[in-house]
Amino acid sequence: MRRGAAVLVVSGLASEAKIAAGPGVVALAAPPQTLARILEGHDGAGLCAVLSFGLAGGLDEALAVGDIAIAEAIAAPLGDLACDSAAVGRLAAALAAGGIRAHRGRFAAVAAPVLAPDDKRALAAARGALAVDTESHLAAGFAARHGLPFAVLRAISDPVGHALPPLAVRAIGADGRLDGGAILAELTRRPAQLVRLPGTALAAARAMRALGRVRAVLGPGFGLLG
Repeated sequence: MRRGAAVLVVSGLASEAKIAAGPGVVALAAPPQTLARILEGHDGAGLCAVLSFGLAGGLDEALAVGDIAIAEAIAAPLGDLACDSAAVGRLAAALAAGGIRAHRGRFAAVAAPVLAPDDKRALAAARGALAVDTESHLAAGFAARHGLPFAVLRAISDPVGHALPPLAVRAIGADGRLDGGAILAELTRRPAQLVRLPGTALAAARAMRALGRVRAVLGPGFGLLG
């Protein structure tokens, strides 16, 4: 690992960044379009690695809510983005030592959450991926521009067979926090989504708890410092 003062942790949600925060970590959180702009202007000085951290959608039928996945590569529309093999190995070994199993494989990069099970299965077949998220390819681009090792560590919040409500696309504001006004407007437009919200919220909470356990096991800088 390259020596530096901190690991840059990139997330989509403020709640994910809150879990990541701690010694040896600089945490950023925003939805994809805002995140891309933030990363364009962010300085890589003093960083030793970049980690994409948070929730992900499952594409592999074997993955359940709360399972942990580590990317070995990201299947993006313009080609694969490699993850640093040393960082991947360190994360997996540290989790195993802490009693946490991590699934390893390709992640798919998308611009917005994939809502329908059929669309998740089609994406899995097209990209050969076990999980999907909307931030990892942006974090990978930042790491490549600054010559930094890059890794992805995510918890599954919506397995392949679980449908997300359409408001998942609009629920997050530019600061990475839930946007109450946007959620209310979406529910007013399509109130049938209400029936999916309790299950979606419970699954997300379970996945967040899994992230908390991972964070506690990995310690300062997620074990990637120096």
